Amino acid sequence: MEHMLQEFNFYTREDLFSRREIRTIVKTRRSQEYLMQRKDAEVAYFLQAVRYEKDLQRKKQARKTNKKLSMKFDFQDQAVKRRIIHLYDRATRKFKQNLPLMKEYIYFLCTTRSLQKLNRVIARAVEIHPQVIDFWLTGVYVELDMKGNLLSARKLMLQAIRNNDNVSHFYAEYFAFELNCLAKIRERRAILRGDGNGELQFLDEAPEAKDAMEGPEAEDLEILSIVLDTIKEKFGSNFRVFHRLWKVLVKENTSLVKDTDFKELVKEAYQVSKYSSLSSFLQFVELRIENLLVLKGEDESKFWKELAMFAMKLNLKYLTKDFCDREELRLALKKRLITLVGETLGDNLNKYLEERNEAIYAVLSALCSSEEEKIQ
Repeated sequence: MEHMLQEFNFYTREDLFSRREIRTIVKTRRSQEYLMQRKDAEVAYFLQAVRYEKDLQRKKQARKTNKKLSMKFDFQDQAVKRRIIHLYDRATRKFKQNLPLMKEYIYFLCTTRSLQKLNRVIARAVEIHPQVIDFWLTGVYVELDMKGNLLSARKLMLQAIRNNDNVSHFYAEYFAFELNCLAKIRERRAILRGDGNGELQFLDEAPEAKDAMEGPEAEDLEILSIVLDTIKEKFGSNFRVFHRLWKVLVKENTSLVKDTDFKELVKEAYQVSKYSSLSSFLQFVELRIENLLVLKGEDESKFWKELAMFAMKLNLKYLTKDFCDREELRLALKKRLITLVGETLGDNLNKYLEERNEAIYAVLSALCSSEEEKIQ
């Protein structure tokens, strides 16, 4: 408590809190400290202390605004923020496997722009949880968007790839990162353009300077091609990663996709997502249906209900998108569904289909595009 003496003197001098309120603050912090130092301390004790300090910070800022006090930086004015960081730091070191707590801590550091501490916390987070991509992406966001350091952001993304060499979504996120970098380069070049024909006026008389400007962009296009080739080589049968690539290309970078210089790369990635993923997607669906068939012997009504829900989810998530040939996929799913059900019934298939027509209709209505494709 003696370390808080200067903080309390500051509050008294600036008339932010009365002496009675300061005594209440001291009493509350002391009781919270007793709880946090117990051997069987829980995460809730630390979070309760953090919430109290955040409320205290908001109250202090409100009074500072109402009193029209100077907003000039004062070391003691940041005491509550330092205490919140100290509490989060203690909690995350004691409960290292608590992911929501670590994410909350990182979010607080981002919102308060405590960049030096943020770098150390992210480094500790990825060391403890190297498979959690959110921590890596947060570090990339800090380096690229908050610091504007493209090279450090790329270095961190490559480190994430090296630590998770066989995890497909890390490669997909790296592809999205490089695509974002290319979009930023295009945006910066557009700002520097001075006329409608797209030429850089101040570089008109210096072709070598213009080539230097376009060099990094060409290099980024080459990097994107290499990343895409690597993904095709390592995860050629994983439809999820290609669906993510399609989403990144078409949904998140529409302006970049329309660029003529980028069409070939977009076309190649789209073809991969459209055709290479179809067979593996069908395998995924077949496996899911086979797992559901186990329920049929236990609870037949539950089986058809689960199957219908699964089919509707497929329709909403994938079949309404253009990431593969919908007609081809629907017909294949319909055929495979009848085959799987038929394998368990043999000669009784037709009779079974008649008796369960309503349930089968509910399933196939989500998979089929026309009335003629449904089982009558």
